[in-house]
Amino acid sequence: MSRPLERSDGALRSFCESRLALEIDFSELDPGAVPVDLLQQARRIWQQRVQTEFRSIQIMTRFLADVLAAGDMLDVYALAVDFVQDEIKHVALCSSIVEALGARPLLPEPPEIEEKPRFLRLRAAERALSIAIAMLGVNETLSVGYIRDLRERCDDRVIRRVLDATLADEETHQGLGWEYIGRSLDRFPIASLPDWRRVAAEALDPHRIQSDRALAAIPVDQRHLDAFPESNLAALGLLSEQRQALVFRNTLNDVLAPRLRKLGLLDIS
Repeated sequence: MSRPLERSDGALRSFCESRLALEIDFSELDPGAVPVDLLQQARRIWQQRVQTEFRSIQIMTRFLADVLAAGDMLDVYALAVDFVQDEIKHVALCSSIVEALGARPLLPEPPEIEEKPRFLRLRAAERALSIAIAMLGVNETLSVGYIRDLRERCDDRVIRRVLDATLADEETHQGLGWEYIGRSLDRFPIASLPDWRRVAAEALDPHRIQSDRALAAIPVDQRHLDAFPESNLAALGLLSEQRQALVFRNTLNDVLAPRLRKLGLLDIS
C-alpha cells in the first residue's frame, strides 16, 4: 500500500525551502491547460521521479556512512553531505511538481531500501566505491544527458527552472564523483579491477536493456533525435521511450563509455 510523502508547514517548511533554495512559484504550472492523457502521463512520470530521488537520498546517506567508516579524506565527507542535501532538494522539487499537477506525491514501497547481502558483506571502502561507480558514475552521467536534452527543449517556465536546478546539481555530482572514483580505485589492487567492471556493468545493464528494446522498434532511418522533437512532452519535462533511448545511446558513446574506458571499468568481454 502506497504511503504519501508528507511535508511539514510553518517554521520547518520555511527552513527546508530556504536551506534548499526552492525559490520557484509552482502555482504558475496550470494543469488545466494540459490535455488529460498527457496530464496523467506527467503525474505518473514525476511521481516516479519522486520515488527515484527518495531512493537517491538513501543511497547517498549510505555513501556518507561508508566513507566515514572507511576513514576517507575530510573533503569526501563534505562532498557526501552535499550530495545528500541535493537529493533531498530533488525530492522536494519533484514532489512540488506532482502537487502542482493535482496529485499527491507518494513514498516508494517499501520506504526502506533493501540492500543485497553481497553488497552488505563488503568492507566500507568497497561499498563506498561500489556506490560511487554505480550512482555517481553511471547513473548521474546518464541523468545529466537526459536532463540536458530536456532542458534545451523545454519552454515552460516552472519545469525549466526545476530542470536547471537539478542539472546543476547532477553535473557537480558526476564531475566530483568521477574524481572520487579515480582516487578510490588507486586504493585497491589491480587484480580487483574485474570486480569494479562488474559493478559498472550491473549499473549500466538496465539502461542498456531498456534502450535496446526501444531502439529495436524504431526504423533505422529514424534513429536520430530530429525524428522525435516532442515539444509537447518537453514542456512538461517528459521523454518518450524512443527519444530517451537515443539520448542514452549518445550519452553512452560520447561521454560514459570513454570515462569508464579511461578508468579500466568498461567490460569488453
